[in-house]
Amino acid sequence: MLLVNAAHPLRADAAALLPRCTFPAPGTSVTCAVSGGADSTALLLLAVAAGLIVTAVHVDHGLRPGSAAEADIVAANAATLGAAFRRETVHVGDGPNLEARARTARYAALPPDVMTGHTADDQAETVLINLLRGAAAGGLAGMRPSPRRPLLALRRSETEGLCAAAGLPTQLCIACRAQKLRPRPNLPPEENYEGVHKALLSGLLGNIAQLQEGREYLGSRNRKLLVFPGSSQARKPPKWIVAAEVVETSGVYAREVGAIEPEWALDTNPELLRRHYYQPRWQSRSGRVMAYERITLYGLTLIDKRPVHYGPIAPLEARELLIREGLVAGKLRPSPGFLKHNQARVRELEELESRARRRDILVDEQVVYEFYAQRLPADAYTASRLASWLRRHPEDAA
Repeated sequence: MLLVNAAHPLRADAAALLPRCTFPAPGTSVTCAVSGGADSTALLLLAVAAGLIVTAVHVDHGLRPGSAAEADIVAANAATLGAAFRRETVHVGDGPNLEARARTARYAALPPDVMTGHTADDQAETVLINLLRGAAAGGLAGMRPSPRRPLLALRRSETEGLCAAAGLPTQLCIACRAQKLRPRPNLPPEENYEGVHKALLSGLLGNIAQLQEGREYLGSRNRKLLVFPGSSQARKPPKWIVAAEVVETSGVYAREVGAIEPEWALDTNPELLRRHYYQPRWQSRSGRVMAYERITLYGLTLIDKRPVHYGPIAPLEARELLIREGLVAGKLRPSPGFLKHNQARVRELEELESRARRRDILVDEQVVYEFYAQRLPADAYTASRLASWLRRHPEDAA
């Protein structure tokens, strides 16, 4: 339910995002931790739009000059939206890891049920950091959905867009003004989604899955699974996904999933891939043997029927096809001088067989194949390689 007045300019922007948020029922009293950044400012705005009784709490750590101005920004934004405001000032003690000490002091000043503005981007960053730290599979799940994190299904680009549409100043805006920088009128493109998910794939290759019939996915090692119903991807399942974890409860579910392209997994760990080549055939237009490639990972087909040059993969088999299809069958283009001469002699012998009503004058194709195979070099498996060899041996090209 959207409780912003119908004439409010943010009605459309907030209405588009609220169905993906997990706020409690309208009229519930909540506390929102608001640092002044876009995520926490969007949390404040959406909580008010959802009809909650909101108190915005800003914690000033006193760690840098001008931090008090950020509290004034939050207070002004809360007043604009009709929310209460409270400022907390904390002291961060001495010791290592300043970030961890500041976080401990901040949460000590906040109520236990405080809402935070964590988004899907924070989820991805958490999983990536845990992966870089060498966490096991259980440590890659990221933050669990809870009433304290109602924005986990939103992207940071969406919270930034909402604040920009509302005209609410954030920490970034104030920092730009302090440095006399003029922010761009439009938000930059979305973060490097492909790069982030390629990095995640390095530790989650076993959690890739492909959509089959309905909403069922086929995962690695022939494992069948479903996207967890609470996932943002469950409503419109993408063709390929990677999951932070796969759990088995009443069924097998993929949790914390993201849409990917199967090609992204090809360069992650090539040693785990299995390649199969099939249907090699001579291609007159390109003068080489082509085949189809199928690439699998843990039994899951990532790529199928991709055309590849077969010569470097199986040079002896490619050479045999060049001889049988290109030379014996006469499909080599352009035809070298010796092939034109030999084809002319074959036609003469075929005419002689026809006139004599005999079929034992012209040798069969296997004999012709062996004739060429004894004379051509082992690396002559393309038309260009054969032409290069003939230039070095002009006596054989006549």
